[in-house]
Amino acid sequence: MECVHIIDAKNVVDQGAIIESLSYVEFVSGKWLWLDRFLELQNQVGKGDFFLMSMTDPIADLLTRIRNAVRAGHLNLIVPGSRTKSNIVGILRAQGYIDSYEIKDGSTGQTEISIQLLEKIDGKLVLNDLKRVSKPGRRVYVNKGTIPRVLNGMGIAILSTSRGVVTDDEARNLGVGGEALCEVW
Repeated sequence: MECVHIIDAKNVVDQGAIIESLSYVEFVSGKWLWLDRFLELQNQVGKGDFFLMSMTDPIADLLTRIRNAVRAGHLNLIVPGSRTKSNIVGILRAQGYIDSYEIKDGSTGQTEISIQLLEKIDGKLVLNDLKRVSKPGRRVYVNKGTIPRVLNGMGIAILSTSRGVVTDDEARNLGVGGEALCEVW
């Protein structure tokens, strides 16, 4: 974009006003050049995913989004999808913590998981809280004898084992340990 500023030399009264006007035009045109360069970079990236950043802990992001939806009273939410996330959401569905979920292709090409939370009769949501146990900076592994019981059996622990992503009860029945991903109650 080019900015053209026409000055009529016959009607010059205040030279300072002209200089201010020209400096403003230079400032604005500089901004336009920056905007052009930004749009050019955005087009080079592809579909405009210029602002997407890599995520350090996608499981914590899933749990945080669900926790925020519960606290805000929302019944539906959409999260970025992955195989591990869909396994965790499948366990939450099987255990009765969420109503349903659907895996679909998002607008950016990445899969998305649409989650419908379960609502009790008195208006409160079934999920009380979710807690990430094993984190990227501190992995927590448990063997078959030390699998945690969440709230003395009132909640569930979700583990990633050699047999897949399972609940604490399933891991005890299978006789396997693994990485303790999260606790739900």
